Amino acid sequence: MINLSIGIPVYNQVTTIRETIESVLSQNVKPYEIVISDNHCNDGTSEIIAEYKDLIRIVKPPVHLSIAAHWNFCVNQCAGNWVGLISGDDLLYPNYTKAMINGILKHKDSVFIMGGWNVHNKVNKTLKPHYLLSMGQVTHPPKTTKMLLAGPKASFAAFCFNKKTFEQVGGYDERCNLNHDWMLQYDFSLTRGVFIKLNEIIAEYTIDHRPLIEKTRIRLYIEDQINYLTNKLWEAKKVGVKPNYIIKSGGIVFKGLLCYISKQNFELKNQDISKLKEIAIKLESINLYDKWLNQDILPTTNNRTKSFILKKIRAMYNFFHNN
Repeated sequence: MINLSIGIPVYNQVTTIRETIESVLSQNVKPYEIVISDNHCNDGTSEIIAEYKDLIRIVKPPVHLSIAAHWNFCVNQCAGNWVGLISGDDLLYPNYTKAMINGILKHKDSVFIMGGWNVHNKVNKTLKPHYLLSMGQVTHPPKTTKMLLAGPKASFAAFCFNKKTFEQVGGYDERCNLNHDWMLQYDFSLTRGVFIKLNEIIAEYTIDHRPLIEKTRIRLYIEDQINYLTNKLWEAKKVGVKPNYIIKSGGIVFKGLLCYISKQNFELKNQDISKLKEIAIKLESINLYDKWLNQDILPTTNNRTKSFILKKIRAMYNFFHNN
């Protein structure tokens, strides 16, 4: 039996939380339960949540938690054997629950279901659809791992996962600063479970540019990327991904990281420089690294490749900086 819980981890989202809750309540097929976790809000969000106490289950951690710790708390409070999470400023479309259940039923070994989503940009008030065009409807390992080596696939609001597998991988990695969703997807791929893609838009992910917050997150983003390239990337060997493929995919992330650092004009610490050099050697990209040190951001790269890398960085920047 499929029991899909929808969890809503919330912290100080008073202007958007009502619309989020209403979107979850408006499903064509009702979820098994709706659980909203109040991470000690102090802006009036808690009062709005309380209005729905007869329709949703409200929980609260003992103390205010970090992002990943709060997400883990919310998932652990869900009683369903499948869980989907949505932030307090995102929306689920009415077809979300039905689409997810249909996806789960596509394969007996499915562990991760992902659909398309619209990106709502608050700055220019646009909706941009995102489909997982490069992914098959049913993806088996080790292709599940290979497709995640260079970046995340699904949006936070547009996936659900098997709770037993979530517990098996240890939940969201609380050592991450910003890469939580990507690392969760990656960890799921290492379990040899099957990933399912849905060919429909099921949610709306909000981008709200906050320059002050984004500036403070630059170092956190760089730390996450360095840690991934140093450690996590190479775990793909466990499921049979060949070293040359790992090196190629890691090279894309590494080039993107160098672009990002240069674009932000960010001053690195000496230990960061040393780590980047170690990564470059391991990824067989020492020439790229040396030329980057001489201010050539993307040496020996044609315009088409340069455009692809910059596009990748913009997408990853939005993904990690606007949660």
